[in-house]
Amino acid sequence: MVSGKSSLEAPDPNGERPAAGGIYHAPRLATPAALYIRTSQNAKAATYPRNYAIVIFLLTTELRSVELLRLTPADLHWSDNAIIVRDGHAGEVRRVAFSDLAQSAVQLYLASGIRPQDLPDTAPLFGNTAPKGSFGPRTGDESREWQQGSRQWLSTLVERHVSAVAFVRGVRCEELRHAAAQAESAALSEARTRQARQNALLLERMKSRP
Repeated sequence: MVSGKSSLEAPDPNGERPAAGGIYHAPRLATPAALYIRTSQNAKAATYPRNYAIVIFLLTTELRSVELLRLTPADLHWSDNAIIVRDGHAGEVRRVAFSDLAQSAVQLYLASGIRPQDLPDTAPLFGNTAPKGSFGPRTGDESREWQQGSRQWLSTLVERHVSAVAFVRGVRCEELRHAAAQAESAALSEARTRQARQNALLLERMKSRP
């Protein structure tokens, strides 16, 4: 963070990209719309589908870090548009809305192959097979089992993704969760709906490839 301000800040207030190597520090973002959008440049990164899905989950579900890390595909109730959170702050079980944008993001993630497709639905939804302390893609060492990421792993992943996409440093998981709790404007709702449609079209194109 800079000068005690929240790190969830906007790029250049005029809507321009920062200069090479530069990051603007404008007032706190009124909305996190920039993080909803899949960008072709950043999407080339091997782990982008996973990182994008994680950030979308934090922005749309208000899940705590530990709750997100403990999620499994079995907790996702697609037909009911709901997520069953079984490991809450006090051990409670609750239902959380599973938006169209979050559904499309996790579908793209699962289709990417980052999470091995032969895993059971009871294995962690988000994780990796990389050595401890690594934040890159799968290593190719099939002897390593899929593992749930640590809170530090998640924090670093989120910070790097937001910095790459929105040119903002130091954003923590909790800041995205609290941003999700803010009232949503009509424009932001439309942005989410539009991106969910675009994600669905991308998924269809991926499925149609030979």
